[in-house]
Amino acid sequence: MDEDTSRKDKSSSSSPGQDGEFYKLGLDPKLIHRILLADSSEFGALTMSGNPQIDTQATPSFDEFSQGLASSTNVPSVMKRAYRDQLCEKIYSTQNMKPMHNLLLELHTMVRSLVPNRSDLHSMLSDNDVLNTKSPLEVVPFIIKSGEALAQLESEARAESTRHWIEKMNATKETSASKDIKEYVFFLVTSVLYLFIKAQLCESDKQDFYLQNVWAPYIH
Repeated sequence: MDEDTSRKDKSSSSSPGQDGEFYKLGLDPKLIHRILLADSSEFGALTMSGNPQIDTQATPSFDEFSQGLASSTNVPSVMKRAYRDQLCEKIYSTQNMKPMHNLLLELHTMVRSLVPNRSDLHSMLSDNDVLNTKSPLEVVPFIIKSGEALAQLESEARAESTRHWIEKMNATKETSASKDIKEYVFFLVTSVLYLFIKAQLCESDKQDFYLQNVWAPYIH
C-alpha cells in the first residue's frame, strides 16, 4: 500500500462518532483530518491555523514593528495605527491615564491566560498598581514588568527581541524627564501594542506545540 493510499485510509477511518468525540474537546473536524492525513514525521509542521508555522527568525523587533505600523498600507495596520494615534491623542490632550490603564490591563489578562496556573508570573502583573498611576512616567515600570513576564514564557528565539525592547525601555526611562511628553506617550502606547503582538505569537506557539506533541500523536 503506498503512502497516499495509507493516508486516505486513515482519514476515512475517522468515524462521525470519533469526530464528535474530538469536537467535544474543542477540536475542529478539519484539524482532525489534517492530522490523520499527515505522516508522524510531519507533526512538527502542523499548526492550529493550517498556515505555515511562523519562523522564529521572523519575529519582529520593536523598531521593525514600529516602522511597519507607521508605513504599512494594509488594512489591519492602518486600523491599528489609527487606534494608536487616537489613544495617544486622548491621553495627551486630556491628561487622562484611563485609556493607557485599560490597554495595559488587557495585556495583563492576555499574559496571564498564557499560563493560567503560574501564580508567580501573575504576581508580577499588578492591576491595582497600574490603576494608581497618574502619569505616563509612572506607568513605565509596569509596562516593563509585562515584558519581563512575557519574556519568561516565550521561546528563547522570540524572547531575544523582547529583552532588547526591555533594554530600550530602561534606557529611555533614564532620560524620560528630558523627552517631549507627547512623543513619549506615543512611544509607550506603541510599546504596549508591540507586547500584544509578542503575546499573540507566544499563544500561537503554545497551541502549535500542544498540537504537535499531544493532540497529533493522540489522534493519529
